[in-house]
Amino acid sequence: MSITWQDLTVSFDHLDGNKLIEDWVWLVGETASPILITSVGDIFLQETSGEVYWLITGSAEYSMVAKSMEEFKEKLNNEELVNEWFLVNLVSDLKESGLILQSGSLYGFKQLPVLGGVYRKYFTHFVEGGAF
Repeated sequence: MSITWQDLTVSFDHLDGNKLIEDWVWLVGETASPILITSVGDIFLQETSGEVYWLITGSAEYSMVAKSMEEFKEKLNNEELVNEWFLVNLVSDLKESGLILQSGSLYGFKQLPVLGGVYRKYFTHFVEGGAF
């Protein structure tokens, strides 16, 4: 089954980006803005200085992945990084099992690993009514 960019990301153009990360300010600070959200709920943010960071929401990890937007866009051409960042194999498995995202939804954990949850092959499917 083929995986598209739309399978790996969710649109948030219609939402206030600051509201999306307000619960993460303790980790990401107040100068970062979301630029990309994965279908598994992770967020890429850009600092005012230009660096791009990856917020892994399941484990509350935040790390710089590129020094600029140009470098980030170049890295999006790296298949290994894309597989790591967007969990392509997992999204493919979910899609093949029939869990196809509807507009306004994403895949997520029943209980976040950082709060004692366990990573399993399949995430729970969150439906409309969530943050997106």
